[in-house]
Parts: sequence; structure tokens; C-alpha cells
Amino acid sequence: MRLHAQAILFLVLNLTGLVLGPKGVGGISDMIVPALGVQSRESDMVAISLESVASTFLFLFLKKTGFGSETKKLKQAEITWPPPRQ
Repeated sequence: MRLHAQAILFLVLNLTGLVLGPKGVGGISDMIVPALGVQSRESDMVAISLESVASTFLFLFLKKTGFGSETKKLKQAEITWPPPRQ
């Protein structure tokens, strides 16, 4: 059951990336064509790359600060989830 859920999750993530990635780059390019002209394609590719780098640093920062460590809190409190059936 977990494998099916994980496979569906990765399918949705890949399809989302394949659909929204090119659309996003094209949309950004279309918005900045009046300002930059021919160099708009380069500029939006650089912007997408910088966004990826920024998100990587944000994920690493959140990992270091312990954001989202609810499972550790549950283990420390000795609470099991889901609760055992009686």
C-alpha cells in the first residue's frame, strides 16, 4: 500500500514539474520580453536557477533548525500514532 502511495506521489510530482516548469519559464519570458527583448530567455533561466538554489538553502536551513520534527516529539512523549486498537 505504501509503495502505491509513493508511486502515485512521484507520478503527480513529475507530471506537475513537467507541465508547470516549461509553462513557468515561458510565462516569465513573455512577461519580461518588453523590458529585455532578446535576452529575456536567458534572464528567466537564470531566475529559475536562482530560485532552485534559494529553495535548497531554505530546505537545509529548516532541516538544521529542526523545523517539522514532530516525530521526535512524539517519540519523546512516548505517544504512538495511530493509537493502538483496544
